[in-house]
Amino acid sequence: MLVLVIIVGIIVIKILKRYSSVWVVESGSMVYEEKNTVLKSVDDVDIRLGLINPNNYNLAMQTLGYHILYQMLNEREDCFCERIIYPDVESIETNTNLKEFDILSFTIHYTFSYFNLVDMLKKAEVPVLRKNRTNEDPLIIAGGPIVTANPMPLSDFIDIFFIGDGEYVLNDFLDLYNKFENPREHLEEFAKIEGLYIPELNNRTNIALVEDMDKKFHVTKPVIADNNEQNRINWIRLEVARGCSRGCRFCMSGYLYRPLRETSVERLVEIAEKTRKNTGFSKIFLSADAIADYSRIDELISSLQQNY
Repeated sequence: MLVLVIIVGIIVIKILKRYSSVWVVESGSMVYEEKNTVLKSVDDVDIRLGLINPNNYNLAMQTLGYHILYQMLNEREDCFCERIIYPDVESIETNTNLKEFDILSFTIHYTFSYFNLVDMLKKAEVPVLRKNRTNEDPLIIAGGPIVTANPMPLSDFIDIFFIGDGEYVLNDFLDLYNKFENPREHLEEFAKIEGLYIPELNNRTNIALVEDMDKKFHVTKPVIADNNEQNRINWIRLEVARGCSRGCRFCMSGYLYRPLRETSVERLVEIAEKTRKNTGFSKIFLSADAIADYSRIDELISSLQQNY
């Protein structure tokens, strides 16, 4: 009886995936419904990139940076970015194993993610150590605050580190990647891009930071995940600022990502309106290291209240 229930459940999920506007996701022991999931034909792109978050699904989907990279990369016509979330080693979008991708990109926010990263590579049969990889293996890149603070604990496992705001130089990286038949043989060319640290070369680099928050990529069509009302994210996330004016030495974000850079009120209202059209949400979440320090906070709240 139990086997029959499981088989029927699998059939229902497959039917929903095929005919429903809602994308059904299996991650770990949970089943989620998603909207705004991106699907492309793999034959129409040059780069297949696995965007990996080595944490559980709920934590991954609450990470603003994960949504930024997913939407930004999929707006490129030559790239299909698919999400892979621990403990799975297959992508959400096409159920493709890690080892089949051209590039694997890890987003590292916590030190305990180190172990999950290694575990995912082992389970997918991707060589864990970079020295053992060949041109037939995916190029493995990593970014995030933990990597920016200190990439060295992972230097034996990662081919290229993104130091700072990864999206600031990611398009330059992919443009260069597309020029080479075997990118792993041209690491010295990637080292010329600001913010890329390559352990094999042990090159010096500067932290790459977004300079103009109005011109940076902002999420307006996030993936909406919902498995129940308690875990549902049903608000618009606005990135009000990056960095912090205080620069406390004990604070990783405030110290590494300074100076303070703010998004204008006008741009934030524009982003909120576009996101509302794509999601139907009306609640707003303001994101910054120190939101009360935003120089136009009163004006921003008044403007948002008028529109929402």
